[in-house]
Amino acid sequence: MKQRSNIALRCACSLVVLSLISGCGSKIQTRPPQHTTLKVLFLAGQIKVLSAAFQRALSAQLPEVDVQFREMFNSLDSLKALQSGDADLTFVLADLAYLAFIGEIDGNRYDRLRGVAILDPSPIFLAVRRNSSIHTVEDLRNRRLNLGLPRNSPALTGESLLNAVGIKATLSYELPGVAAPQLANGTLDASLLPGIFPLKRALIHDTRILSLSPDTVGRVHRAYPFIRGVVVPANILGVPILTIAVDRVLVCRSGLDERLVFAVAKSLFGGMMDLSLINAPLRQMNVEDAPATPIPLHEGAARYYRTEAAMEDR
Repeated sequence: MKQRSNIALRCACSLVVLSLISGCGSKIQTRPPQHTTLKVLFLAGQIKVLSAAFQRALSAQLPEVDVQFREMFNSLDSLKALQSGDADLTFVLADLAYLAFIGEIDGNRYDRLRGVAILDPSPIFLAVRRNSSIHTVEDLRNRRLNLGLPRNSPALTGESLLNAVGIKATLSYELPGVAAPQLANGTLDASLLPGIFPLKRALIHDTRILSLSPDTVGRVHRAYPFIRGVVVPANILGVPILTIAVDRVLVCRSGLDERLVFAVAKSLFGGMMDLSLINAPLRQMNVEDAPATPIPLHEGAARYYRTEAAMEDR
């Protein structure tokens, strides 16, 4: 696992470079195809937050495209829909996108996945009871820990965290809403919480969030380059919290028209101010890192970044 993840970052960089280089001399129309349907998948909870702003951003560049949103309850199911051609765009975390692409999630290679942009870091939190004796990751040894749904990004990240620090725990795989009362009544010792919204709900259940040490974050990042440290500001929990995060990625399927994906990328960055007002984590996006997707860039996205770079050089 460690060797695989260390290779991941080098592979990702190579894939991006190859994607950017390929087709540099191609001359195609920039106008997106007309009367097209674009099927966008959101995870449960995201669709209410992002769909309206994303619709406005897409409409500016794609006025004649019928944008359809659908809610999914599992990130892997979203990737399966892209692989089969049943959907066109979705948002997933970088580790799941990469591992699915190389065939290390369920034995199937999701080779039709293509990157559009790296977005914001999605933080992962470790919650324990307020009076718990657990104060560090090392204290989780032989404890009962919930990681969320199996083969989903938070669970993959949690497993990577334990592997990096050499900790074995008794694992369960339940949704945060199911795990919260178990944590409160002592059935669980700790639970992994993906993102700010589950975190805010969990705080109702008299929980405490662990702040990781810089050494722990460094060990995890060295073993799994997709995982990095982030500081959650004090206005969220009352004190600053150091935790780990995996970047969110906008992913599409390889068969989408190049002009359409070019317009999607342009819509995304053109509407970023509106999107970030609705979804605060997007304010942490580093635009310079946007092309560094862990899977090959779609040709339309690669052309968008080349076009933007050429305009900046003028």
